[in-house]
Amino acid sequence: MQTKPLKTSCTEVINALIDLGYSKTIVNAHKQAYSRLQEFAVGRNVAVFSQELAETFLKECFSYSYGMRINDFPYSTGIAVNAMERLRQLTVCGCIPQKASPQTMNEWAMDDFGLISGYLSHKEKCGLAPRTIEITKHRLQAFYQFIRTSGERTIRTVSKETLSRYWRSMQGDSQRYCYDKIYHLGSFMKYLHLNGHLPCDMSGLLPKVHVLGNKRIAARWDRDSVMKILGCIDRANPVGKRDYAAFVMVAELGLRASDINGLRLDCLNWDTNQIEFTQCKTGKPNTLPITPGVGWALIDYIRHGRPKSNEPYVFLTGSVPHVKMPPTAFVRALTKYRRKCGLFVGRPEVAPGMHSFRHALAHRLFEKDVPLDLIAEVMGHTHVSSTSPYLRIDIEGMRPCALAIEEVAKYAREEI
Repeated sequence: MQTKPLKTSCTEVINALIDLGYSKTIVNAHKQAYSRLQEFAVGRNVAVFSQELAETFLKECFSYSYGMRINDFPYSTGIAVNAMERLRQLTVCGCIPQKASPQTMNEWAMDDFGLISGYLSHKEKCGLAPRTIEITKHRLQAFYQFIRTSGERTIRTVSKETLSRYWRSMQGDSQRYCYDKIYHLGSFMKYLHLNGHLPCDMSGLLPKVHVLGNKRIAARWDRDSVMKILGCIDRANPVGKRDYAAFVMVAELGLRASDINGLRLDCLNWDTNQIEFTQCKTGKPNTLPITPGVGWALIDYIRHGRPKSNEPYVFLTGSVPHVKMPPTAFVRALTKYRRKCGLFVGRPEVAPGMHSFRHALAHRLFEKDVPLDLIAEVMGHTHVSSTSPYLRIDIEGMRPCALAIEEVAKYAREEI
């Protein structure tokens, strides 16, 4: 770990941002954050960067603690958090990652374009969904952007030390994200070795990351919070009509955000009052009813809010050119409406998001004694086992199982 003076470390990060092509706005914002950090450090007689310094600085100067939702804070707070993260990366592994900007695979894959293309084709033939292949590509892109900082252009020349630095660069990331990156990289290395592109299986050099499946209790919306969100949407303007229709579909039908984004006009079968679509995540077809709430919300948007366009998608951007909604558009919209309602703002816990509407729907169906296999069908799950994590919160169902204190004491005496 580096122990350079704080001012030197800050200057190195700024120079790295310039070399990586970040905009002047981002660079100047980092300069301001580092100027405040250095003043803060001088007042506490601290000469080098540490994680403790970063946490104290963010807490006292921005009222931010790690774990809070950064979207609930002003832009300047987000810049300060990112600035501290880049200082940490420089301190731990001696560099900051390549700018995470949209690039074609030909740009970031460098000399291994053919190897990566073959691996992704292999995954596609194995039946992986397009969304999963995109995630695989994204995780490999993170690795290749990292090794570029070491001047390497192919995985064939990657050393054990480079892999160790790559692992150290993940410090601060969630355990699940670290597992994801290591898993996809290890799978790629095994494929290369089995097909004769690597002399040995380098996946053995990667650390073992263990993640307990479904260990976290999922956040979910209660009925009152859902109604607050829907009630605060201004349905007098086209964007409000669009957002209202999308959120009603998620709340009442449990559609994934990716399926909402990709929903086409020809998926709406008004003759049978059904939505017939292919799920983005699984590639499997699914059919759901058009409930009255969903139907009237869609009609209001399509007739009075949707821009005139030849695009086949139901939901379009509000600004010109009117095209398909970006992947995270409704997630950002939900954050805006949460702030407007004052729901879960600044909470250190995970606040319910778009996917949590699905948890709430599954839980409501479960409370109404709907069979698990039917819930799985509504949720678009291939296997019932995929549905069980959605039903872990059943407080009322657990109450009859609770023992009185007297009963616990009685059993304890009997054991003795």
